[in-house]
Amino acid sequence: ITEEQYRILFRTGKDIVLSFDGDDAGIKATKQATELFKNKATLYMVKFDEGLDPGCLSEEHLIEFYNKKEKIG
Repeated sequence: ITEEQYRILFRTGKDIVLSFDGDDAGIKATKQATELFKNKATLYMVKFDEGLDPGCLSEEHLIEFYNKKEKIG
């Protein structure tokens, strides 16, 4: 997450839903984002299986994943 993205997300409210690819880079990005917002917002994460690209999923499938989001921390 860039500094600009951080500021935008933080201004939107106290509930933030993170969603990254299920590969190693996505896991790393999730950890970094979690540290950035730790104790500053309520964090949720949408988990994707390794190798699953959210950009290739239909809106319907994305909504299913979103509805299964998990609270972080």
